[in-house]
Amino acid sequence: MKKMIFSVILFICILSFSYSEDLPILVKLPEVKISSDGSVDFSLETSYKTDRLRIYFGIMEPDKKYPAPRYHTLLIQEDAKKKNLHTFNFKIDRFESSRRDAGLFKEKGYGIIYYQIVIPAYGGEDCIMGRFGFQKKAGGYERIPVIIEGPFVDQITETSAIISYEIDNDKNHQSSLNIDGKIYLSKGIKNEIKVEGLKPGKSYTYQIKINDTPIDYTGKFTTDRGKPEFKFAVFCDSRGGYGYGMSMTGTSYGAVYNLMIRAAEKDISFAVFPGDMIDGYSDNVKKIHEEYATWKKAVEPIGGSIPVYEGVGNHEMVIKKIIKNKKEYEFNKDSPYSTEDIFASEFVNPLNGPDPKPDSPLFKETVYSFKYGSCTFIMLNNCYNMGDFETGDYHLQGYLQDIQLDWLENELKKAQESERIFVFLHLPPFPNGGHLHDSMYYSGKSDKFNTMREKFTRMLSEYNVDIVFAGHEHNYNRMLVDKDVDPEIKNPYWQVITGGAGAPFYVQDKKAPWKNNVKVFSTQVHYVIVHVTQGKIKLTVYSDQDQVIDEFVIE
Repeated sequence: MKKMIFSVILFICILSFSYSEDLPILVKLPEVKISSDGSVDFSLETSYKTDRLRIYFGIMEPDKKYPAPRYHTLLIQEDAKKKNLHTFNFKIDRFESSRRDAGLFKEKGYGIIYYQIVIPAYGGEDCIMGRFGFQKKAGGYERIPVIIEGPFVDQITETSAIISYEIDNDKNHQSSLNIDGKIYLSKGIKNEIKVEGLKPGKSYTYQIKINDTPIDYTGKFTTDRGKPEFKFAVFCDSRGGYGYGMSMTGTSYGAVYNLMIRAAEKDISFAVFPGDMIDGYSDNVKKIHEEYATWKKAVEPIGGSIPVYEGVGNHEMVIKKIIKNKKEYEFNKDSPYSTEDIFASEFVNPLNGPDPKPDSPLFKETVYSFKYGSCTFIMLNNCYNMGDFETGDYHLQGYLQDIQLDWLENELKKAQESERIFVFLHLPPFPNGGHLHDSMYYSGKSDKFNTMREKFTRMLSEYNVDIVFAGHEHNYNRMLVDKDVDPEIKNPYWQVITGGAGAPFYVQDKKAPWKNNVKVFSTQVHYVIVHVTQGKIKLTVYSDQDQVIDEFVIE
């Protein structure tokens, strides 16, 4: 009886918090109107009725090493009636008082106000973060355009980099990027500016301005030296839920924010995140975009100076549901709303992946390679699920088609002159904690998968890959892939699963045939730092408290 009562209470709790799992939080971005007297009318429309909405307003404190908003003004919905339309009002002079003007708004006459819309939700909180700008002139206060996402620096090479940012929703914005005295002009909301003609191993400061507004945005990055003397970080699996504090809007915001800053303090040149950034698995594209936006807000403090290379995980899926014989199936949504289309619209990754075919997914910005410090890095996508249900011609997650394997082999051949080779994908070839039934293994019961996996894992050996990084399993484990795993493995290499960026943990599955090759296993939230030097790789794994979980060297 007690068990039944508990189940009923839990079910009621879930119902009270679950508005609609496939609806976005907002119908559109909040509307902000600023009157000449400094009054701010802030209105928004939620896609579901709610009475729990609250909003925090704050500023970006100056001289912060890793910029992130600090909130100090809270507005709570006054009536208890559930509704879709929500309005709030406050005055900018709240931020200009002698006790609160940390942003120097009164002295400068302009500034940016940050907001965080919070709605309690089952397993965490639904949250939308944003900002808007204002300026005080002779006629009073007025709203001015600001960057609402970014700036981010991506794809740093010895001689180039890409700076990307998004401005308030007004297509007439003219912005300019100033770097090393050279001006790059851009027009519109979303901007990706490639800066070329840089020098290897040099630090550059950039400045972005919008129209004739007084606000500027500055960042700093260092180009690739072209030598094997650098560090990079690897994270994976931050999709939301009950795995870590500050889980909101489909991502473990608190874990990503904390781990990114801790990794940046280790003097990394870039980071790699091979999938499961968000909850995903939604057929609503707006909801997917909201979740990506929250994840990127957690990355912003380091993203303006340190590139992050992203990969697709199974939770990035944008799905279409098909019911056949009373059974529901989930497939990748068709282009232009496929997982890969939406992913490419959110991130700025290299465009050198394989050309798609009619029976393959798009590979744009989800399968790619890049070089850094005379080493080669390769990102794969083994998380698509597509095809024709009627004919049975579809691909389970984890499967690498020949088109991608052929491209990989060609990239590995070109990489033989590199100092080191690193491969990344989301689903591991050798699962060890909770995913023996899928990943690239499917409990060893699929001849199709066994053949594909052997081809892939032997290829990594043949072409002297040093480490293959994966996630999917929410833990850390380091495993040696050698003849004990497959007699055809001539050149041993390491598989490192680093699925500890906040998602719920998985313990080790001792039924794995290769369990004796697992050298270290931990369920802790963590990140990996890889230090590449001439003739040596040192890998150190840190917890979210900077406890050293593992450390080893490859000569």
